[in-house]
Amino acid sequence: MIARLQSWWDALSLRERWLVGIAGALAALVVGWFLILTPLRSALADAGAAHAEAVDRHGAVMARVALLRRIGDQPAPAASAPAATLDLVIGQSAAERGFTLSRNEPQGQDAAAVAIANARAGAALAWIDTLEGQGIVARELVMRPNADGTVALTATLARRP
Repeated sequence: MIARLQSWWDALSLRERWLVGIAGALAALVVGWFLILTPLRSALADAGAAHAEAVDRHGAVMARVALLRRIGDQPAPAASAPAATLDLVIGQSAAERGFTLSRNEPQGQDAAAVAIANARAGAALAWIDTLEGQGIVARELVMRPNADGTVALTATLARRP
């Protein structure tokens, strides 16, 4: 095969050899562009996007960690003289967040059983986090999915000891 190519090359004139050489160089450039450079640039762009997303996620996690540390460093509110009963505080907080409590029963002085028939899961958990910032913790929390994409929530909430 090499002998046939050599005899074909020897049969070409100088001008034809130049044209075949230039065509070969152009073909090598096109093949290099599409088979090497383009996939490499695409892979670098994908890696850059994945890195930027990872940096954003890391920043969000670090912000939440800082928030949790600030919340943990705050002293618990004084439980010696509560301004209102726990069920009233929970009812007001739920109303401020737009939740309708289907049950809000006091259980002693520092606990209450609550139920919400339907709420978005993220909003309900954010409300529970807000209550924790006020010194009210969830002893028991049950969330069941509803058919419409919301959840039903039942919880026993109590003041932090």
